[in-house]
Amino acid sequence: MATIEIVEGVVLGLSLAERTISGVVLDADLNPVSREVIVVVPGRNEVMGRTVSDAVTGAYSIIVNVGPREQATVIAFGADGENSQAMGHIVGDLP
Repeated sequence: MATIEIVEGVVLGLSLAERTISGVVLDADLNPVSREVIVVVPGRNEVMGRTVSDAVTGAYSIIVNVGPREQATVIAFGADGENSQAMGHIVGDLP
């Protein structure tokens, strides 16, 4: 079973509440792929943002409202037998 990979997870501060979480989704052969990507914050039980990564570059960018030092998890959903992949512990603000 193939696994997709999330790379280059980045958080850029826009204001006190908005953050941009961006990165690239790759397939098992390290080729960029288009997949649904969501951001969740543990404990909130809700999807904070969603998008589809670019089919040519695999890039995604999602603006979410997260508090200072609040952690988020990015999930890219696999397709056609791929495993979904999660990257956690993305922090809103750095000290």
